[in-house]
Amino acid sequence: MLFDLENTPNNENKKFSKTPDFNLENPQLYISDFKNYYVNNLGLKLTFTNMYLNFKSQILNDHPLPNEVVQAKEGWYFLGNSYNDILNDSFGNVPFTNAELHAITQKLSKIKQHLNLKKIEFYIVVPPNKQSIYKEHLPFQLTSRTKRLSQLQQHLKTYSDLKIISPETLLM
Repeated sequence: MLFDLENTPNNENKKFSKTPDFNLENPQLYISDFKNYYVNNLGLKLTFTNMYLNFKSQILNDHPLPNEVVQAKEGWYFLGNSYNDILNDSFGNVPFTNAELHAITQKLSKIKQHLNLKKIEFYIVVPPNKQSIYKEHLPFQLTSRTKRLSQLQQHLKTYSDLKIISPETLLM
């Protein structure tokens, strides 16, 4: 870092900062600035990260970020199950329990009641995830079962006057 040995192109959405100038008049400020510089420009971070990713994927033929990211067809990547079981949910493999559905409905109903007292409209909008829109790029296709969102929509329809706005079908 101090000797500018980083030889990997910056592939992040940020620009690295330059080393702060030493300030004899205010050494505490310099130390603070240098600490921020160090944290944000960790030496050889890109080189070591890319070496690790290449070693895991090219040499060991293993996924470098297990359960974090799923490598799919045609260079696509999807979030893995470490993010709220999102991949499993895409195929309906992790349904809500009745207790969970009831708790969610109660919480949403309380929010709506509170906002109604203040004359504020309450809308529940659930944007689709990437797995829902681009299923054809997933590395595998499973028989789809009922997803949690569909379960919740049905439960709300049966037990409350709440409705979920889901633009998923418009985007497919």
